[in-house]
Amino acid sequence: MAQRQTRIFVPNAAPFDDHKVWVDTLVGTIVRPTLDAFPAVEWFWFSRYGAPHNDSGDCDINAIPANFAIQGIYRSLRFRYSVPDAERPALEDHCHQLIDASGCRVSDFRPYDALGDFASERFLGGANTPERRDERVARMAAFLCATCRLFMHAIEGPDAVGHFHLEQNSEQTNNPYGNTFESVHHLFCNITDPPLHVCVIEPVLGTRIYQKQGIPLRDVKVRF
Repeated sequence: MAQRQTRIFVPNAAPFDDHKVWVDTLVGTIVRPTLDAFPAVEWFWFSRYGAPHNDSGDCDINAIPANFAIQGIYRSLRFRYSVPDAERPALEDHCHQLIDASGCRVSDFRPYDALGDFASERFLGGANTPERRDERVARMAAFLCATCRLFMHAIEGPDAVGHFHLEQNSEQTNNPYGNTFESVHHLFCNITDPPLHVCVIEPVLGTRIYQKQGIPLRDVKVRF
């Protein structure tokens, strides 16, 4: 199997003009059709980012047009996958065609180090043995793949202007904002009991992830 990745950048243009649903639209337009065409993909996952030009990780940022940026921020989706070696060229050619047809851009498709990512200190505490690292890679890949499959299952569209969007959930007790993933998040927290806090740095709310050092903050626990 080939473990691969690309970083898909969206333009500041339709159908990616709606900031709330650009990821839904990208996944519905490019990622889901690619995966539907190549069911032999072993696992995959994707995640969204907004970053300035100096964030060139997993791509050659200089290959992305400058007019893709909105006030200096480039919107992108990192797409990682494990595919049979024999199908890799066809999958990446198919995906690249969809990317170009939608007006998006990538700099390249390149290797992805799943072991170095999923079994890094970020995702693995305790005993750091080769056996446990391999097990953690398999479990992280399965978890993220299942999450992305559920996300894709919840996407509806396209509408008349080409936008995809998450399904609306009318069950208000558990999903007061109409998003099914409110209930998914609630169960995840009930199962794992992760530390869940909001850091207040007046007048901004954030978390300790990527926290700037030397700025006074107030740590407030969130009830889930």
